[in-house]
Amino acid sequence: MPDFLTFASDSAEQLWKSVEDQLHSAIRAARAGRLHDQTAHVEAITDGIALHLVRSMRYQEMHGTFVARSIENVRRTALYSRRAMLQAEFQRRHGLIAAGPEALATVLEEPISKWRVLDERGAIIRASMEAAFRRVREALRPQAVEVWHAPPGYELLISDSPAFTFRYYGESMNIELNVAIGDSHGIALPLAQDCLAVIGPKAKDDMLLPDQVSLFNRIQIELAYQHVYYRPGSALKAFVQATL
Repeated sequence: MPDFLTFASDSAEQLWKSVEDQLHSAIRAARAGRLHDQTAHVEAITDGIALHLVRSMRYQEMHGTFVARSIENVRRTALYSRRAMLQAEFQRRHGLIAAGPEALATVLEEPISKWRVLDERGAIIRASMEAAFRRVREALRPQAVEVWHAPPGYELLISDSPAFTFRYYGESMNIELNVAIGDSHGIALPLAQDCLAVIGPKAKDDMLLPDQVSLFNRIQIELAYQHVYYRPGSALKAFVQATL
């Protein structure tokens, strides 16, 4: 993702790299059915899920919405909750009593414009993304990790937005995607073409059913922003084309 983070990107990459460097051996252990032999490997997978959940285009889009909403909320509420302060500042600047909310709102434009500049430079999302990663990692560390293997002859897709929360609903066990972490029944991340990790209720190492592989592959297609990935020569090419 070019220019994904443009502010303090070097320090961000160092943080991401500190997680990614631990993933290689943990993924090998998961694929071999030995993830739970070492706590460090389990923590590496948990941290990887937190990282991919936060470092995503979906989070970036949500951030843009949050900033716009926060600016509007500050503008609306400050006119009442900080009315006396704004009135005093307006009088200090202009030597006049503000005639109404529109006049008071002009006092807010300077700090709001500084906020917008920081957001345009990428400073706010940079700080927000790191803080969110640390919060999510802390929340997920105590949770169990499930490892699910693709059955022989089946492969998993990996998209450019691979981690997702999900919640089951209805008797048919339909899945609702991208729910809040606290409302989710699981957080999934495909680790390789033959292995999937899920933050779930208890640690396990098990085999997916063919229908489950197809479901998770369709989810990856649905979540993708631009790309899904599979090995050269894979039958998943035909699956992706047919699904699209």
